[in-house]
Amino acid sequence: MLTKQKRNGQNFGRKKIFTNLILEVKSQFIVWADDRIGAKEIYFDSFEISDPPSEPDIDGEDHGEVGKNYDYEFTSTDPNGDALYFYVDWGDGSPVVEWDGPHKPGDIASISHTFETQGIFVITAKAKDIYDEESGFSQLQVNMPRDKIIEDTLFFRLIQRLIEILQNLLIN
Repeated sequence: MLTKQKRNGQNFGRKKIFTNLILEVKSQFIVWADDRIGAKEIYFDSFEISDPPSEPDIDGEDHGEVGKNYDYEFTSTDPNGDALYFYVDWGDGSPVVEWDGPHKPGDIASISHTFETQGIFVITAKAKDIYDEESGFSQLQVNMPRDKIIEDTLFFRLIQRLIEILQNLLIN
């Protein structure tokens, strides 16, 4: 809520204001004075001051299987207790999550994702509050290895034969 008040030729706080324009931000007020026409008027408006939220914590699997759906949890706090939104870039070329929310500060925001290709990906996230104050980025590295399929190769058959020979030696 914005309110305006003026005081003619008075002291405001510890400063006497007799210049053309003084601008001061103090707590939740902006103060200025104007005596261009000799009126010596002081004005002040109140406004909300918002601090940015903390960088989000990212919790979830950092190793997994390609094609499997995983839940990742994002949490952040806000020094003013403002509601939060999360921006998430999965790092795999899929669409980003743009500002999931609102969430209460400190609550867990669970967002699911499926990595469709193998590789090492970096999940990057940040939080913002209802006044668009944004946190810095946080990251989680995720490794989605390729499926390891043992094929019927000469080496595999050789290992199988070696196991059979060892079993026969131990039994006899």
